[in-house]
Amino acid sequence: GETRLFEANRRMVANQKEQLRLQIVQLDEQVRGFKAQSRSNDSEAEIVEQELAKTEKLLASQLVPISQKRDLLRQRARIEGSRGELIAKVAEAEGEISELNMKLISIDQTTRKEAQTEIVNLLAKIAELNEREIAARDRLTRMEVRAPVDGFVYDLQVHTIGGIIAPGATVMSVVPKSEHLSVEVRIPPVDIDRVSPGQPARMRFTAFNQRTTPELHGTVDVVAAATTLDRATGQPYYLASLSL
Repeated sequence: GETRLFEANRRMVANQKEQLRLQIVQLDEQVRGFKAQSRSNDSEAEIVEQELAKTEKLLASQLVPISQKRDLLRQRARIEGSRGELIAKVAEAEGEISELNMKLISIDQTTRKEAQTEIVNLLAKIAELNEREIAARDRLTRMEVRAPVDGFVYDLQVHTIGGIIAPGATVMSVVPKSEHLSVEVRIPPVDIDRVSPGQPARMRFTAFNQRTTPELHGTVDVVAAATTLDRATGQPYYLASLSL
């Protein structure tokens, strides 16, 4: 729609300018014709002046009738009147040519101004659409719940599509999907002599059901060099990191 409207306006402007140019060409031809007639009148006027000078001499000797002089004077008056008309026609045609040229300039200026206005409007629309896109992306981001790690979902708490989640609520639990999982364990000081990096280890998670939770095997990676105090019990322990 916008493209068709633009093409229609462009063709209309082009037709207007072409019509004005044709009128200018026609007026130029008229001006050339008027000036050619004016040059012809000048030549005729020169001949009449020469004939009038001869007639004056012959009339002084009474060799020609006075009517001959009157005829020449009438011819001179006619030529001078024609010259005045031609000068006026040339001035009028040249004035029309100037007006048409001004119209051409005005059309170009109007077209340029309309194009600039259209560009400004388009830029404003683009900016508005960009803002809408940013807002839509923000809403979409806030609508999507993303886990910090890849893994397997279990214990899903929310089942309603479009439901509202309260701040701090648990949505689901995720078991990380990774080739290298690590676990931090606390070792009592009495057992520290039997634990060293690289040593194989077996782990059970006492917080889960012992019958359904399998025993895990891993390797001791790091053992702390000093003890740490449990703030709740005040008991010391060594912190160790195991990889599964």
